[in-house]
Amino acid sequence: QEIGDTLSARPRQATEAYFTGKQLLTEEGPIDVTAAMAKQIYRYLVKNDYTDNDDQITDDYHNAKKQGTLADLPDDLKPYADQVFDLIDSVFSDAQLPKIEDGRKPKTNPLNANFDKKEFQALWQRINRKAVYRVEFDSDELVQKCIASLNQALRVTPLQYTVQKGIQQDGLTDEQLRKGEGFKVEETATEYGNSIHSLVRYDLLGKVAANAQLTRQTTARVLQGIKEAVFKQFQQNPEHFIAEASRLITEQKAAMVIERLAYDEVDER
Repeated sequence: QEIGDTLSARPRQATEAYFTGKQLLTEEGPIDVTAAMAKQIYRYLVKNDYTDNDDQITDDYHNAKKQGTLADLPDDLKPYADQVFDLIDSVFSDAQLPKIEDGRKPKTNPLNANFDKKEFQALWQRINRKAVYRVEFDSDELVQKCIASLNQALRVTPLQYTVQKGIQQDGLTDEQLRKGEGFKVEETATEYGNSIHSLVRYDLLGKVAANAQLTRQTTARVLQGIKEAVFKQFQQNPEHFIAEASRLITEQKAAMVIERLAYDEVDER
């Protein structure tokens, strides 16, 4: 639709008036299309049935150009043949629209030439079987691996805040207050919070269990098993602790799934 709108916005009629005054960009510089040149272009199109009764470009022109069988231009126009045809192409015609096909229509993939060979068919009979996959792993092993990973890699960035100390300016005016110039900053310090006391309650167990897609029971065993110093980081930055713990547990679970993935063939082909 967008392509059609863009093309259809171009001029539709190849008339002398349209061609007159246009510029042909040549190696020697731009050349203005005179009224005489425009008339030659117009007569060329009419003579070879490249335009219809409404002065619109016909399919004959586009087909001839595609096949390289366009009629010769008048001698005066031959030195600028490429530019003249570009000018003609600037006139819109329905033939320039791309052919729209149903992209959702099912397509048949052609078979490789080797498909019918006896050797390939023999191989295909051996491997052409459906299978189901299963994953079996010990929850105790998963818990221990997660505990080891959290103890080794779980590091939380403490929350920090900036404290500025200053004094009120003497002779403070309303304008200074509006501009934020009422106080003079004398000292700025960045401090880190070792423990966060907040009214926000965090469901640590529920959040980690949901993020890692484990049961609350298994998640509780992991969190209970990590070192006290590691667990205390939750007080420093609860959200970062939950995110990092979830990530590390998920990594361990994914690694075990890959290691224990097994396929079982079924009778169905």
